Amino acid sequence: MLRECFQEPRSPGAARLGAALDRGTIVEQAEAAVQEALSRLENCEAALFTTEIPEFRVFGPQSASRLTTAINSTMAILRPAVLVSLFGATAAGALILVVG
Repeated sequence: MLRECFQEPRSPGAARLGAALDRGTIVEQAEAAVQEALSRLENCEAALFTTEIPEFRVFGPQSASRLTTAINSTMAILRPAVLVSLFGATAAGALILVVG
C-alpha cells in the first residue's frame, strides 16, 4: 500500500505522498512510527453499550449548514455597523483630545 502512494499520479491534479519529500525519508519515518507504536501496545479491556437519550438532537450536516448560513448573514449585517461604531468612537476620541 505504501508503495502505491509513490506511483505517478493518474490525474493532473493529484497530490501524491512523496511529491515534496524524499521517498526514503518518508518510508524511514513511517517504519519508525510503526515500531514505536508497536512497542507501546498495552493490554486493555473494552465494553459497548447502547442507550436512548430523550429529546437529544443530533447536530448533523443540515443543521451545520443552517448555522453557518445564519452566522454569515449576521456577520454581513453587523460588519457595517461595527465599522460605523468604530469610526464614531475614533472621531469622538479625537474630538476629546482636540477640545480637552
